[in-house]
Amino acid sequence: MDNIISWNMRGINGANKQKDVKAFCTRNKAGLICMMETKVKTRNFTKVARNLQDWEHYVNYESHERGRAWIMCKKTDFQVTIIDSMMQAIHCEIFHTFTNGRFDIAWKGCRYTWTNKQDCGQHIFSRIDRIMANGQWLAELPNSEVIFHPDDTSDHYP
Repeated sequence: MDNIISWNMRGINGANKQKDVKAFCTRNKAGLICMMETKVKTRNFTKVARNLQDWEHYVNYESHERGRAWIMCKKTDFQVTIIDSMMQAIHCEIFHTFTNGRFDIAWKGCRYTWTNKQDCGQHIFSRIDRIMANGQWLAELPNSEVIFHPDDTSDHYP
């Protein structure tokens, strides 16, 4: 079973960051990754996307020139239907060979999923990211869980 990763990238233009993301996806057996705040300009999209994975891509360049939201997936395992594309998000339905999603999935790992990375006294932590599934998903995959990993690459944890 492929894992699904959601990650606020805070930019993914650098070759080292692309290498880190690809390694993370491989290590965690990702089949689909949703990335926010990619900050990749339209003209650089093909190069950056190819460096990450040779998968199906869904992006919001029609809403923002820097493609702030990307969805990448194995086209044999996932079907993505775009409902709406906005400057900060892509609203879509994602179907896996089993099902699509709607309810919060149990999580473990880092308690908080975002930090402002400020110095002492100004440091803020928040739990703003979540993953959802529907009843059929949970029935088919009752041991589904979300793992928030610590990371220094971005202000959001993968």
